[in-house]
Formats: sequence, C-alpha cells, structure tokens
Amino acid sequence: MKAKILGFFLVLIGVFTCCKDNEVVVEKFVEVRDTITIIKKDTITIIKRDTVYIEKKDDNKDKVSFDYNRRFRNNILVGEKVKFQITGITDKDYNKNIIYKIKTGGDDATQHQVFGEDFTLQNKDGAQIDDNFVIRDKNNIQPLYFIPKKPGTYDLKVSLQKYDVSKGENVGEPVIEYIAFFAVKITFDISVEKKKDGVLYNDYLMSFMFSIDDGERFKDNYLSNETFTENYTFRTEYEGEKISESENEDFVINKKFAFKKKPIEFKYSKYKSIDEAKEKELENHPKTVNITVIQHLKTGKKNIIEYKNVNIY
Repeated sequence: MKAKILGFFLVLIGVFTCCKDNEVVVEKFVEVRDTITIIKKDTITIIKRDTVYIEKKDDNKDKVSFDYNRRFRNNILVGEKVKFQITGITDKDYNKNIIYKIKTGGDDATQHQVFGEDFTLQNKDGAQIDDNFVIRDKNNIQPLYFIPKKPGTYDLKVSLQKYDVSKGENVGEPVIEYIAFFAVKITFDISVEKKKDGVLYNDYLMSFMFSIDDGERFKDNYLSNETFTENYTFRTEYEGEKISESENEDFVINKKFAFKKKPIEFKYSKYKSIDEAKEKELENHPKTVNITVIQHLKTGKKNIIEYKNVNIY
C-alpha cells in the first residue's frame, strides 16, 4: 500500500546579483515550492522532498495609481476656475516610452459629468482644452481647471490610462478616481420703479436684489438639503452696509432677497431712459457684494459659506 500526500510550502525569495561597490540588485522574484512525498510500506516510511524554483509573476508590476488634491473650496460659483492637480503618479514599471492618457467627465448627466454641457476645461495658461489629454512626464504634471457651466453637485470621473508608445498599446486597465465639488449661480436684479408718492414721472427708486440657484437635478441640493439641515440663514455686506442674519428671513434658493436695506432715490428727468438711469446711478456704487449663507445642521453645528466680492454687473 502506498499513499502520497503532497504539501506545498511557499516562500518568496529574491535572486540577487552583486554589483560594484557592494550594490545588491534584485533581478526577479521566484516562488520556492517544496513537494513532500510520503511513501508508507509496511513499517518503513520514506520521505522524499523535491524543491522546484518557479519564476513568480509580479501582479503589481503594471499597476498604476495617482493622487490629487482632494479638497475643494465650498464657495465655487458658476464660471469660476476649479483647480485640479494630480500630485503624483505611482508606477513601478515606468520608462521613457510610457505616457498617461487622462479623460475627464463621464456620461452621467445627473451628476454634471458631460463635457461641454456641464463643464469645460482650461490649462494653466487659460486656454481651452479637450476632455482627453496626455501626461508625457509624470515628474512634471501641470494643473488643469474645471469651469462649471451650470449650478449643481458635480461628481466627475477622472480616468488615467497607462500607454506604451513604443508598442502602441495600453498597459493594464485604466485607473479611475472621482472628484466632487459644488457650484452655485448668483443672479442679481437691479430694478427701477417709480416712487409711489413722488412727483409724476420724476422720482424713481432703484432696488438691489439677489438670488442663488444650486441646480435643478435630483442631487443638486447644496443649499437646499433638508435631510441634515434645520434651516439656512444669510447675511450681506454692500457699500459698507451690513445686513445681519437677525434682520433677514431664512434663506431659500431661487428667492429674491435685498442686499441693500433702502432703495436708491433719483430724479428720472435728467435721463433719457430707464437703462441710462440705471447705468449712471450704478457708477456711484460698488460693483461687488459679499454674501454669506449659513447652513444650520440638525446636530447643532454650522457650515458657513462665504461668497466674497461677487460681481453684481
């Protein structure tokens, strides 16, 4: 009667060669497989051990990863630049024939991923670029800038594909990361109307109003999140005049609020039209305003979002 039992003992070892100045270089990894054969016959036990060396495949050889700035401002406006910087690419099998193809965006319109419709891209010089571009030197990576075109919650996909120019083929699978930020649109309404108790066709008032839109899609709720939020309040500062939270009602998206307490009074008779009156009167007032929205969480904490020096016109 003979029975064989095979056991495997796996150990990773390096095969080394010696170089000048006592340098040690790892040439490859091998897998040492010990095969134990136990033969039993009557009262005699024979143990036979065979050692085989098998080159071990390095599964991580072609794996690539990249890191990037993961924190974005909480007060991004539509049309502003959102900096995206790849801070490093990890690639243990990098050589001069390797480049990295980057693709941004995606095809999910609900998360504002559609290039050209939801956002555009610029390089560091302000030139428009396509959503596909190439990194030719992983040690000299230039930033790029997302320009949101619509208000909303952005969840953009960034794909990095390693490519071997000498072979004309992709290496491995693309690495995908997601970046998220929020953008809102602030709209101003400078309206002119006749003063009710003024002299006929002469005394007019100019009012200063604003509204904020955080998007119209399902996930666009940056300033309208009811799940975690008790309420939103706001304060403004314009022309040295501050309107505090206590002087305002609660903030609601797409609702008009005044950022100047009293309208400006002027005589319409010295102007040829309402548009001329508005243009000339505004020359005497600042072109920017500070708006702060405060999110009051149900936990009792607050998130303060400051939109400073926002252009009115």
